[in-house]
Amino acid sequence: MKELEKGDEEEDESEESLEYGIGTYVYMARKPMDLKKFNAYCRTLHEKVIRTKGIVWFQMDNEGMYVFEQAGKQFECYQADNWIAAYPKKEREAFIKDHPDILKDWDPVWGDRMVKLVFIGQNLDKEGIKKDLDACLA
Repeated sequence: MKELEKGDEEEDESEESLEYGIGTYVYMARKPMDLKKFNAYCRTLHEKVIRTKGIVWFQMDNEGMYVFEQAGKQFECYQADNWIAAYPKKEREAFIKDHPDILKDWDPVWGDRMVKLVFIGQNLDKEGIKKDLDACLA
């Protein structure tokens, strides 16, 4: 029996991914979502999307960061915290001083506000997902 060498596991996983068509797609946007449009989109997630998880910024709430999770036909969205950009100035500056790595994703206008969703599925229509989510932007 062959011993696994470093990297063999990744090759096996990618072979399975190729065989079953499992892949990932990361959607990112620096504009907020319209809640009604996003909710309507969530109800039409394609059957080949197995799992989605990420953070969402909604137009009606510039302070709250929301976590979105989907598995099959079930989905949930809840407020997790506030965006660092929404903190009072002194708290924001102190946070950034203690966590300077946040600045690598910092937008000059919106700060850390963003939509970032990771999709896992079978034969994902990445262009379709992007088009549908872009249509949900406010």
